[in-house]
Amino acid sequence: MDALTHAAVGAATGYAFGGVILAGVGAVVAVLPDLPIWVGKRRATPPQGYIAAHSGLAIVAVLLLAVFQFYFRGALWETCATISLAWVSHIVLDLPTHCKTWQPKLLYPFSNRVLFAKAREWEWFDETWFMGFAIALTWIWICLDQLK
Repeated sequence: MDALTHAAVGAATGYAFGGVILAGVGAVVAVLPDLPIWVGKRRATPPQGYIAAHSGLAIVAVLLLAVFQFYFRGALWETCATISLAWVSHIVLDLPTHCKTWQPKLLYPFSNRVLFAKAREWEWFDETWFMGFAIALTWIWICLDQLK
């Protein structure tokens, strides 16, 4: 998915946990996994940093979320939850919208398997992008619905 959609989903996630400040944290964290491809020239295959940020680190984020849920409350819990879920939102959006080469490797470095091996790489406003956009809107709606 594109960086704008990732940022919007991350912002909604943060806003659901703690308002404007955490919305900013969520927006930044949600685009961070793509940082390794913003430096240097365009590549045909993802660099190792990109692969790591789209897989093993996401699992760690979910585990940290679970651990912090039981041991902390208040602002620390809200911040950890925002960081974890904003990062996970990036992975959720990338799973169905990236081709096999760029798709998150869920168990990396132990395995390079992907969930949607026949997925096409998204392009602006093609059917794959619209599928990702629908997922993004659903995520945002769930986050904002929590504010009622």
